[in-house]
Amino acid sequence: MEKGNKTVIAPSQELTEMKLDGLCGREAVIDEVLDSESRKIKGCWVILEGEPFEGEAEWFIPINSITERK
Repeated sequence: MEKGNKTVIAPSQELTEMKLDGLCGREAVIDEVLDSESRKIKGCWVILEGEPFEGEAEWFIPINSITERK
């Protein structure tokens, strides 16, 4: 998982808890990978392709909702 990789945002419990189910199925580009001190990846900041969601193009997406595309 690296900056610049493309992803499709998948449904997850975390995304639902954040009230961001409207992002499911959207394509995005990874802008920043966030991890903790133990090196476990927590999620990514992504930039949506196409139209913004709720007026924003950049969103934090939990790791369980990241599906990378090649």
